[in-house]
Amino acid sequence: MDFVPNHSSDKHEWFIKSENREPGYEDFYIWRDGVNGSEPNNWLSIFKYSAWKYSEKRKQYYYHAFAEAQPDLNYRNPLVVEEMKDVLKFWMDRGVDGFRMDAVTSLFEDEALRNEPKAGNNVPPYENDYLKHIYTKDLPETYDMIYQWRKFIEEYSNEHDGDARIMMTEAYTDIDNTMRYYGEDDRKGAHFTFNFQFITKINKKSTARDIVGAVEEWMYHMPTKYTANWVLGNHDNARVATRFGPERVDGMNMLAAFLPGVMVTYNGEEIGQENGEITWEEGQDPSACNGDPNNFDKVSRDFERTPFHWDNSINAGFNEGRQPWLPVSEKYITNNLAAQKVATSESHFRIYQELLKLRQLPAFTKGSLSISAISTNVLAFIREVVHETSYVVVINIANKEETVDISSLRGVKKSIKVIATDINSNKRN
Repeated sequence: MDFVPNHSSDKHEWFIKSENREPGYEDFYIWRDGVNGSEPNNWLSIFKYSAWKYSEKRKQYYYHAFAEAQPDLNYRNPLVVEEMKDVLKFWMDRGVDGFRMDAVTSLFEDEALRNEPKAGNNVPPYENDYLKHIYTKDLPETYDMIYQWRKFIEEYSNEHDGDARIMMTEAYTDIDNTMRYYGEDDRKGAHFTFNFQFITKINKKSTARDIVGAVEEWMYHMPTKYTANWVLGNHDNARVATRFGPERVDGMNMLAAFLPGVMVTYNGEEIGQENGEITWEEGQDPSACNGDPNNFDKVSRDFERTPFHWDNSINAGFNEGRQPWLPVSEKYITNNLAAQKVATSESHFRIYQELLKLRQLPAFTKGSLSISAISTNVLAFIREVVHETSYVVVINIANKEETVDISSLRGVKKSIKVIATDINSNKRN
């Protein structure tokens, strides 16, 4: 379940009570007086403009790291901490098996409300890179809160059926801060924290060495007792087929499927779905709608959020015809799940299913990893475990054929059987 702990809606009863200064709720959110008739400080929201909104009712400003309608909860208030643990319990009582903790880097802010320094010279006000967010992101208290939640979830599981409830965290931050979400010393954190190396470190212009470097950096920094994970895309970034090109979809899915650890799939990646088509008038993403319409195509995250393509019926089978939140991409007519299920030749979906089956083999569930760049465009890695069949994965990221010699790779035998390829390969078994 997507768990968004940083804020509530401004329509939530907690916020309404807090705005009215009802006893017990006065400090549920971050309220401050203005300074010299203006905002309490220079903090900016993720979606541009000031992070402070004035309440005529309360005669104070409230802080919102994201949209104005999403006031930040005050985690320095113990009552808020307990309430949010009750929210976790509410969903676990109803059978939820795990949580994706959204945007956790913003949970805490500097208690003294110090102004954040400018990121550089000659940057116009209220741009996302205008300030260095040293007082509104990655504060030490954030990690403590994550560790508290992990302990609470584990205690709940132990008191009930004993089955583990999984906690994963979404944190866009540097590699060292990211690793802290796993835990520190004897305190446990997330079962895994999202690995965005394939989103932030590589693109369609990257070389095989760049990809290998992104893999090695994660594996080097991650303590061995934890589990790796691989994220190709999500709702905040252009779809994989758009970012890397449709011809690389299967190769990227193989990369995520066959590396050690958890494979994270954003809906549509299993069929090679590309970005949709959205106009300024149809857009919903505040990060784009709050800015210049001329920059909409560059800034909006709506393109990767259009509905999944189930079939070629109205609205791609997403619903029975009512206008969805975002329009369905025109590409659904030819690229949809139903068509790929019945395709006479290989399809992205069939290959994806094949990858999921292969992931269950011992070499992939517990085998070692040896990865290298064979050339500028070709990377290869070996997954092997003692007394079991070893597997070599070779990925060509170029749009042309290339001949490479893999005999020098450790563990490669003279006799090799091809068991899985992408849809464009002529090397089917």
